[in-house]
Amino acid sequence: MGVAFDKCDTRPAHIDAILNGLDRYNPETTTVFQDYVVQQCEERTFDCYANLALLKLYQFNPHLLQPETVTNILAKALTVFPSPAFSLCLALLPGAGGGQGRGRKRARGRR
Repeated sequence: MGVAFDKCDTRPAHIDAILNGLDRYNPETTTVFQDYVVQQCEERTFDCYANLALLKLYQFNPHLLQPETVTNILAKALTVFPSPAFSLCLALLPGAGGGQGRGRKRARGRR
C-alpha cells in the first residue's frame, strides 16, 4: 500500500501550518513555498502536497511564477515514478494541456 501524497515526514512545521490553514491560498506564501522547493532539492526530499499548493498559487497568480522553481518541481516529480505526481503537477501548469480541451470537439456555428 502506498503512502498518502499529502504526508511528508520531512515537512517543516511552518510549511505544515500553511498547508493546513487559510494561508495555503495566500499569494504572500509563494516565496515560502519556493524556498521549500530549494530545500527539497538540497536535501533530496520530495513533498508533493506542498509543491502542488505552490503550483496552484501560480495558477491563480501567474505573475508570481518562477520558471526555475517549476522546473525543479517537475524534475522532483519525475523521480518518484511510478506515482501520479508528475501528471498532477503538469495538470496545474498553464499551457501544459492540463486537461483543457482534450478529447472535446469544438462546436461549429452555422452562418
